[in-house]
Amino acid sequence: IVTIPSYRSTKDIEQDADLIEEIGRIIGFDNIEEQAPLTAVRPVSLSPAKKLHRKISDYLQYNNYLEIMTHPLVGEELLNECVWPTKNEELVLVNALSIESNRMRPTLVASAINAASKNTKNYSRFNFFEIGRSYLSDKTHFKVENNQLLVALFDKNQNRYMELMNTVENILNLMNLSYQFITGEQKFPNTVIPHNWKGNHPHEYTHVKIMGKLLGAVTTVHPLVLKNFKIKGNLHIAVIDLESFEEKETA
Repeated sequence: IVTIPSYRSTKDIEQDADLIEEIGRIIGFDNIEEQAPLTAVRPVSLSPAKKLHRKISDYLQYNNYLEIMTHPLVGEELLNECVWPTKNEELVLVNALSIESNRMRPTLVASAINAASKNTKNYSRFNFFEIGRSYLSDKTHFKVENNQLLVALFDKNQNRYMELMNTVENILNLMNLSYQFITGEQKFPNTVIPHNWKGNHPHEYTHVKIMGKLLGAVTTVHPLVLKNFKIKGNLHIAVIDLESFEEKETA
């Protein structure tokens, strides 16, 4: 039992480690026998979100999808090439390392198209996916982070839009979610892939309504946007916002 003098209680003695240090100083640190700390080793319990991410990742990798990881920072030029309506001017970094990565990305789509353009130089057909974050600003200009799943299919000759639709349907069934595929304009905007995005193919765009909300979309990227990235072929992209249900025990 130790009583701390009043003239030291509000200065350098604040916690048990400070008292241990004082004892070591008095008796001499060399006189203290070294001993490894006794720490209980327990298995790590994954959060519901992490379990869901792993379940999706395992399913897609088992079905020949490669997982990619793109950088959360993008530049205005990439967003302009993608003709993306949101430029995230409120989330531009003050001391950015380069102009190509000077702001938080508002979507995974631009990074995915850029990744696809690099792979089309060597491959005529491939599948990939990414589970990453997009960033938007609210009314107070504070960033809003959303975990999203992006799935992409590319083929230089064949249209694989229905194949992607089937993949999205299988993923939603895997997550045990109630959903609907809806075409046409909706009353509420789709923030994942806006219906009026100029990169959408006019006849191959589908809303994904999950638990009554527009939380996803499946589209074929318009040839005019692909031309900006020097892509020749068919690129299909689906995006699902995981934020609304990833912490629930859906997995």
